[in-house]
Amino acid sequence: MSAPKRRISPGVVEQLLEAPHRFGFFQAVRVLERWFLRRAEQDLIAGRTARAAASPSLRDHPDGVAVRGGALQADIPPSGAAMVNVHDDRKEHENREMRRRALTAQMSFRTTLSLRFPPSEIEQLQAYDIDGNLLHDPASQRAAIATGRLDHVALTPAFFGLLGVQGALPLHYTEQIAERETLGRDRAAREYLNIFSNRATALFYGAWKKYRLALHYEVDRDERYKPYLLALGGVAPRMQRTLRDTVAAEDPLTPHFDEAVAGYAAAIRQRPMSAAYLQRVLGDYFGVAINVVQFVGKWYSVPPEQWTRLGMHNATLGATALSGERVWQRDMCARLVIGPMTLAQYRTFLRGRPSALALTRLLQLTVGVLFEFEVQLVLHKDAVRPGCLGSAGSLGQDAFMMSRPARDHRHDARYALQVIDHA
Repeated sequence: MSAPKRRISPGVVEQLLEAPHRFGFFQAVRVLERWFLRRAEQDLIAGRTARAAASPSLRDHPDGVAVRGGALQADIPPSGAAMVNVHDDRKEHENREMRRRALTAQMSFRTTLSLRFPPSEIEQLQAYDIDGNLLHDPASQRAAIATGRLDHVALTPAFFGLLGVQGALPLHYTEQIAERETLGRDRAAREYLNIFSNRATALFYGAWKKYRLALHYEVDRDERYKPYLLALGGVAPRMQRTLRDTVAAEDPLTPHFDEAVAGYAAAIRQRPMSAAYLQRVLGDYFGVAINVVQFVGKWYSVPPEQWTRLGMHNATLGATALSGERVWQRDMCARLVIGPMTLAQYRTFLRGRPSALALTRLLQLTVGVLFEFEVQLVLHKDAVRPGCLGSAGSLGQDAFMMSRPARDHRHDARYALQVIDHA
């Protein structure tokens, strides 16, 4: 146990405000950008909840007419697809505005007047609350962070800008402006140069972050990072929203399936997909043991136009002749042996359940639709329970006729995915 008088470690933002010299410039801006974005998302969610609670609905009037602004208006809802698209477009616009404001409105970059050797990348960092008051001491900074009143941070880099020992302008500009500010209390010249230095520093940080995709995942994953990876995986931009909406409609419990697809972009590009690679991808996504059994033979129907008819076509012995209306093939089907699993995991893989739906979508993306799969579920012997009257369960799937504890794993449940027409 920790000592009773042990000091609680402050958060990263608190440490940055108290000792900015301990941070690099890019890391400091990254931390502040994430903090402001997270707070903006919380405010946005709270605002949406308040608007939804305050907005009228058809239930507010017995005739299905909503009261808005003191007037009665017939409420005719648009189609479902239009509502989803309008909502998504508005949400994406709000997210872009949040990201833009986090770097432009809530952070500013100033130019330095120091002519000494810079001990760190950050010369000074000043924090302001919502009322525009400068937060001088660590106590007020921590209070502003805890209450969400921290509204603006002004950062002065020591290595970049128009003035200073590493500035773009000659040193006598720095000397003259520093003299005017010190003796004449005139900050006009420095503030004028801050207009250009602020924009240049923000662009410099944006250029540094542009090709570091891992950083885009933190702040603008839906706009840059994820679409890039989905495109590498073969999901066209116009299909990315369709993928997200389809998954949300079929399985509301799996809202981040498109992020998982982006994570497996390299695997999705692999053609043809090897059994070992497919086994690793599926096992990593579902977190259970999955074995891919290749070359599972089945009888498949032969299309009538390919039947052998004497005196007509497909009658060359040893080449095109075929006896019968079906053929035994081993190159069109594989078996997925999933498990052994606990009862909770096992039930999610039953036909129509969330894991089964996700498995179907992953197979379509990684292997394609021209290959059939037979899914065999294995229930761990410790999770096998006998079927009883009044208890939930399906006989042969998760309920079994038994009079003693199971000695072996049960692998009775099987079903087919992406079925190809066969006899």
